[in-house]
Amino acid sequence: MRLGEKIIPVPRKNGFRVGEKILIVTRPEMIRFSDEEEAALPGVIREVSFLGSLARYWVEMKGGERVQVDEPNPRGFREMGTAVRLVLDPEALHLQKADPAKE
Repeated sequence: MRLGEKIIPVPRKNGFRVGEKILIVTRPEMIRFSDEEEAALPGVIREVSFLGSLARYWVEMKGGERVQVDEPNPRGFREMGTAVRLVLDPEALHLQKADPAKE
């Protein structure tokens, strides 16, 4: 699967064709921050909330999409405006056909 400029390996399922637009669904706690550039997706932190046992971040991706990332038991907080890299767990992704009316 291509997301922005990155290729993310996912198991072939649901009969998707190469080049078909899909919607990626995952839980916010299944996305993690990474220092590794190669497999990570670049973004910028736009919002930060402390919710007791977790920190919730809204990260703006290169294409303008916003992704919610929940970081459990944070030892510190990432600042708004900070450039970050996100890694998606391919096993935790659910793929759905994109709605052409919403493109």
